[in-house]
Amino acid sequence: MSKQNLLDFGDRVMDDKALHNRVRTLQPNDAEGLIEIATDAGYSFTADELMEVMDDVKNQSRELSDAELDGVAGGVQGNFSPPMLFLASYFAR
Repeated sequence: MSKQNLLDFGDRVMDDKALHNRVRTLQPNDAEGLIEIATDAGYSFTADELMEVMDDVKNQSRELSDAELDGVAGGVQGNFSPPMLFLASYFAR
């Protein structure tokens, strides 16, 4: 898998209502279920690769320090889009 493949899947989940609804039916931490949905949609990645990206997303979704808040104006700091934050919400470690 490339990281881009997973990011593309996240974008598609947000654009495709039926796919989005399938993901929403998953239980928390159901990597196999998410991988099955992704595979059906033409995307391929392993559970380890998924968890690595989800950990990266969660690490960037932490609260900002006062210094970071001073540097941000009206937005969220980080490299991940809302689709990846949506997917990450299903995974807790």
